[in-house]
Amino acid sequence: TCTWARRASAGRWSAASNRLDGSEELFRIHGLPPEGALPAPADYLALVHPEDRAIVAESFAAVGNGIQGSDLHFRIRTADGVERHLHSSYVIERDDVKALMGAHGVVQDVTEHWRALDALKASEANYRLLFEHSGESVTVVDRERRIHAVNARMVQWMGRPLEELVGRHLSENLAPSDTATALAQLDH
Repeated sequence: TCTWARRASAGRWSAASNRLDGSEELFRIHGLPPEGALPAPADYLALVHPEDRAIVAESFAAVGNGIQGSDLHFRIRTADGVERHLHSSYVIERDDVKALMGAHGVVQDVTEHWRALDALKASEANYRLLFEHSGESVTVVDRERRIHAVNARMVQWMGRPLEELVGRHLSENLAPSDTATALAQLDH
């Protein structure tokens, strides 16, 4: 089974009982024993990260009013203290006379995805720090030899504003005698 399928779970809210029911995976995602019961919607908010409670409460209110909602991203803290990022989506259920019966939906644990994004952001910040503060002149060029970025040391060395360097072909920024050497080094 793929990771996504293992981490997605189905759940249902009944308007008549105001009860949440769900798959074993839904219990696991929330750190709850599968033989127990899911908390009522009002009690569920205690699991939600304080910064995300308002959006989850709004979503619950929309469901209770029979309003079809949109996808929702929020964080929870399980009983054993693990923070998880969840993505949920639901569909309103109505009977033949359009009375609200409840909602059913899917909750997906997207924690690994958010951790990877955080790691990517940290890596980008480290790269930027090294790039900007390098004692060497650094230029980033694409395959067509167009300049995408230069650091402050390169701007200083070239004696031209950043705006005049970025977006131009490398040969436009070098003396003719240096262009052949620079292009040859890029080909290796």
